[in-house]
Amino acid sequence: MQWYTPPRKLALGPGEVHVWLALRGDATSSYIESAGLATDEIVGARRLQRPADRELYLLAHVMLRDVLANYLGVTPIEIVLTSAAHGKPCLVNSHCTDLRFNLSHSGDATLCALTRGREIGVDIEGAVPSKDLLNVATHFFAPDECAALAARNDDDRVALFFLLWTRKEAYLKACGKGLSHPLNAFSVLPSLGVPPDPVVRGPNAGSEGTWCCYGLAAPPGYAAATVVAGPASALTCWRWVPRIIGIL
Repeated sequence: MQWYTPPRKLALGPGEVHVWLALRGDATSSYIESAGLATDEIVGARRLQRPADRELYLLAHVMLRDVLANYLGVTPIEIVLTSAAHGKPCLVNSHCTDLRFNLSHSGDATLCALTRGREIGVDIEGAVPSKDLLNVATHFFAPDECAALAARNDDDRVALFFLLWTRKEAYLKACGKGLSHPLNAFSVLPSLGVPPDPVVRGPNAGSEGTWCCYGLAAPPGYAAATVVAGPASALTCWRWVPRIIGIL
């Protein structure tokens, strides 16, 4: 899966999923300052203690506004966002559009995933090796996931751990449950079938509907996944370019 530079204007067709990537340094501070962020977004950034976290938070929201503006045919400053249950971001008056989106950021990278007419979640994490991964898994992963991790060597264990973690986070964000739904209450262990891979298995799977997971080509040192309600007819990954996206 490759990341493509987008044309000036994009259309998101029925069943399609678009994922956008931005990296720290993609936008200058002056560009971010002129991007028309809302007061609550600026306040949210100021709550973060580390300057690097504030910088990435602002970059994520600038990219999000640019991307949404492109699909909605408005300017970034016209975008009005709110939070649904468990903090999931959504458009004010979202009943006026079928566009659905989700946002994630970690380290130096931020992702935005979009589709139409159904819910979507996305997650990116820095895949940092640790000797404590099995211990963490016993608290947050389902039994079959823990068994799969225990059977792997060190490098494979790191890769599988973050594959599972990003799937779980993306699923919880897609369905809007947040951490009110325990991570060990369901399994996202990949099957041996052809993608899209069903993302929820276990006792609750029958009541969850069909949630499909797609692994993403994350930057080196990261893992990423997106989860959508039902299979995607196409999945395209775009590399965000400031001053192109959102300019009508």
